[in-house]
Amino acid sequence: LGDLIAAIPILTYHSIDSSGSVISTDVNRFCRQMECLAEKKTRVLSLSEAVSILKHGVNVPSNAVVLTFDDGFRNFFSCALPILRELQFPATVFLVTGRAGKDNQWQGQYPNIPRLDLLNWHEVREASLAGIDFGVHTITHPNLAHLSREELVREIIEPQRTICDQIGHRPKAFAYPYGIRTPIAEELVSQKYEAACSVEMGLAVSGSHLYRLPRVDMYYFSRNDRFRWF
Repeated sequence: LGDLIAAIPILTYHSIDSSGSVISTDVNRFCRQMECLAEKKTRVLSLSEAVSILKHGVNVPSNAVVLTFDDGFRNFFSCALPILRELQFPATVFLVTGRAGKDNQWQGQYPNIPRLDLLNWHEVREASLAGIDFGVHTITHPNLAHLSREELVREIIEPQRTICDQIGHRPKAFAYPYGIRTPIAEELVSQKYEAACSVEMGLAVSGSHLYRLPRVDMYYFSRNDRFRWF
């Protein structure tokens, strides 16, 4: 298996588009980044594989990485998926289920974020058949700190059933909208999911909290070539 790793970078993408926004990665840059991983013979793990490794201490190659995409933008299907399929890389997409087939203009959206279409359920099913994993990013992308326990139950648990109805199996991972979590939200997530991703910047290690997994936001690599450091 080669050298053992001390940490696993879990990369966070959002939209694959050329707008230059803080959530955007240009498709050509994304393609170069994925080709870089392939050239370096990086072992791209599914999020489930990484969680199992972190939980059980299983040995993996020294150059492992995980790919995640928040919000479920439609350009994942048109731009990212063909590249991932060609390179046979797994990835996890966190869906805002109540906005499927709509756009990202949910309540609380930052004003400088472009209006972008989200995946519809047909595209979700097609991507699932192509080997893409789907996780939960709530129904409406709310600030979880502003919700009652009843509202938290709905936003955290109901999307799991919705996605299962569409693709035939239950999502195992959750991503907190805006990275905001509360003790009650984390408790509910831990009851229904195997892991949850935060927006805390860092690398996942054996001792990482499985319901607060740190990630690396690809915004920091959207305008430079430092990605090759991985």
